[in-house]
Order: sequence, then C-alpha cells, then structure tokens
Amino acid sequence: MVGHSFGGLFVQLLLARGLGAGGIAIDPGPIAGVIPGPLSLAAAAPILLRLGGWNRPYLISRPAFDKNFANCAPPEQRAAAYEKLVVPTSGRIFFQAALSLGTAARPRHRTQPLLITVGEKDRTVSPAVARQAYRIQRKSLAPTTFKQFPAHSHFLIGEPGWEQVADYCVAWARHG
Repeated sequence: MVGHSFGGLFVQLLLARGLGAGGIAIDPGPIAGVIPGPLSLAAAAPILLRLGGWNRPYLISRPAFDKNFANCAPPEQRAAAYEKLVVPTSGRIFFQAALSLGTAARPRHRTQPLLITVGEKDRTVSPAVARQAYRIQRKSLAPTTFKQFPAHSHFLIGEPGWEQVADYCVAWARHG
C-alpha cells in the first residue's frame, strides 16, 4: 500500500490492522503520539482555527499551497498543480488528526514492512513530524525504514526529482 499525507496515515492504520503486505507512507499525516511542530501547526492553523471548521469543507488557498505544500516546485508547476489537483476536503479529518482521534497505529501489532518518507523542506508534515512517526513505528518487529529526500517539499511525488523518490520507493518495495 502506498499513501501520501493523510493517505500515509491511512497506510499505517491499515498495516496495524493486519491489512496489506507492506506499506509506504509518503509525508504521512500524524499518528497518535506524534506532536506536530511549529511548521506543521502553522500549515494546519487556517483549518483548525476556523469557527465550526470540523463541519465545513476546506479548500487550501493558492498562497498556502505555494508556501506549505509545493514550496520546492517551480511557480508555473505549482499553478498548474493547484488548478488540476486541489479540491475541497473535509475539515473533520484535520481535527481528528490534531486530537489523535482514531489515529493509533499500534506498531507492535504491525507485521509488515513500512517505509516512511519525507521531503527535507516539507512545511506540511515537517521532517521532525515524520521522524516521530518513524520512532514510534520502529517499535514493530517488522522492518521499518525512514528516508528523507533533500530539497523536496510535501509535493515530493509531483515536483522535479519525483523520479528519484519513485525509484527509491520501488527499490525498497522490491527488496525491503
């Protein structure tokens, strides 16, 4: 299984439930026990500080996308990606993650290998946040690997250099 951002959180939760043969969590949202640092909190603040935000859809603004999500991509690529890929999402999932509701991954239950990746310049799931998830997940008896990609943002699977990220993930999946 492969998931990016909240998808990376979901990969970890599914593995903890015994599903899948292995998982790659790319810039994963925080599992229970991970405390977001200042960068991640600043990126989430517009969602978490909205009155009634848990009951309303959220659409990241173009400036916030440029600053916190795709900050290493060239401006023309950020504009195209925003227009093509950004859609409203539930505000509720951000509150659930912030409050660790339903995000306990229980690494001792995980028997499948897990790779956690992060972009060095990620301002949404900072490297410190991803490393915390790795430290929790390595309590599993299953192989757990951490990889930080230099000069990449949260959009590391779509910005220049994504091929190296993909190659690393494929090689890890083949050889653990």
